[in-house]
Amino acid sequence: MPTLFCHKLEADANGFLGVYELAVYADPFVDADGDGMLNIDEYIAGTDPLDAKDVFKVTSSEKQGGAFSAQVQGRTGRIYTLQRSGNLGPDNWASVASAGPLAADGPVTLADPEAPAGTAFYRVGVELPQQ
Repeated sequence: MPTLFCHKLEADANGFLGVYELAVYADPFVDADGDGMLNIDEYIAGTDPLDAKDVFKVTSSEKQGGAFSAQVQGRTGRIYTLQRSGNLGPDNWASVASAGPLAADGPVTLADPEAPAGTAFYRVGVELPQQ
């Protein structure tokens, strides 16, 4: 669910382009660190495109009673959305919770207080705010 965006290249305070800018704009559609995420998706998620251990993922999830929750490691400025579907079709996802843009890095728990009693599929998306 990452959102593509336009971003102007700017030098950091030291006059050099940042790690993200170099990795993403050298080739945004390559996985520079081999972790399964494209450089552009790493930028959107706020993860390091040169560190295979730094990847966006659900760190925990659980269903208790009629509620489902999922947790991710949140990054400053990102928006997180929990989506639910009754099947894995591409157009059947409904947003049930969101958080952000975050003021600081930290764990984010997204909850669906009305999880269905039967089968349901969940996913968590991350995006940057509209500029």
